[in-house]
Amino acid sequence: VGAVLLNADQAEIHGGSPRVERKPNVAKSNIGHWGSADDWVSWKIRISNAGAYRATAQVSSLGRATRFEVQLGEQSVQVQSIPTGSWAEFAPVEIGTFQADQPGEYTLSVKPVSEETWHPIGLLEVRLVPVSE
Repeated sequence: VGAVLLNADQAEIHGGSPRVERKPNVAKSNIGHWGSADDWVSWKIRISNAGAYRATAQVSSLGRATRFEVQLGEQSVQVQSIPTGSWAEFAPVEIGTFQADQPGEYTLSVKPVSEETWHPIGLLEVRLVPVSE
């Protein structure tokens, strides 16, 4: 109870390169074709209980790790993807912990850190789980 699952189909895409797609051997859609470091994705979410939330993502990439930033409200964490060797193979990436000071509406965003370090990723989902669970 209190966990939040953010799927590709629910994302708001900012920019022209990322798009929702479906891989043949994957059960749900992902965000792919994310070629531009100027583009990003976000979700409007409702957090029902104040407290700490552990965030993870399911990410794919061909051969290079890339840095990206995850923001929840005013909080921000930079993380690095794990090369999976295939766009259809997703691996968990530990993002970190965010604090929700009160229940309510929040925006969670995933953004490239910089053009110099950005390499495309596939993003299957982001999950927030209360630390108490």
